[in-house]
Amino acid sequence: YASAVDETDGQFLLILEDLVEAGIRWHPPGGPISVDNASKVLAGMATWHAPFWDDPALDGYKWLQTPQESAAQDTTKMFVQFGIQILKENWADRVPAAVRDADDLDSAFYTMMASSSAAPRTLLHGDPHLGNLGLIDGEPVFLDWQVIRRGNAALDLSYFLTMSLDIDDRRAHEQELLREYLERRTFLGGGNQSFDALWASYRAQGLYGLLVWAATPEFMQPSTVSGPYVTRALAALDDLDTLGAIRTL
Repeated sequence: YASAVDETDGQFLLILEDLVEAGIRWHPPGGPISVDNASKVLAGMATWHAPFWDDPALDGYKWLQTPQESAAQDTTKMFVQFGIQILKENWADRVPAAVRDADDLDSAFYTMMASSSAAPRTLLHGDPHLGNLGLIDGEPVFLDWQVIRRGNAALDLSYFLTMSLDIDDRRAHEQELLREYLERRTFLGGGNQSFDALWASYRAQGLYGLLVWAATPEFMQPSTVSGPYVTRALAALDDLDTLGAIRTL
């Protein structure tokens, strides 16, 4: 209904309709999400990934950054360094050996962000975690599009699936869910990407969500939310050999 921005500090105000009155029900932040609801979310993602698939017009919107462009910002660099520090100090007993012993997490992150910015690009939500997910009549709706990006669809997919599903559910169903997503996106006009190409890209994107949520302070998100996300992301990083996938890029 209304919006305003303070140009001096970037603070902004939005006045929306009463979303609860409109029927939205928020998914519990921290999760996990059921496999059925995860399937619905990926079907929803396909509806915004497909129309913008490999669309050169996206590059005309200079405010719509790629992940690589956002990674060059000082705030992102700070989060990456802090996330690595927190993982090695606070999560040392739960971090897989591949992560604990790695001396290239920093460079791996920026390699990943470069790959997530390469063509074919599409429109990304950028922050599709469960705290931004609402359900209307059982159908998913994502809010909080303030870090919207143009880039590799696998970044949205990895961020959502690796942190939202129960670890055993992800291991059992992630390929099936991704195949369903790809079939729907292709049907909607979102390219002719092979599953092997999508899977390879998906495996290489998991470091983003892990470091962001490891670095998220308590005043922004409580540890009851960030902790489960980091736990699931660490398991996925190990299962998918994400660092190995990044090193082959």
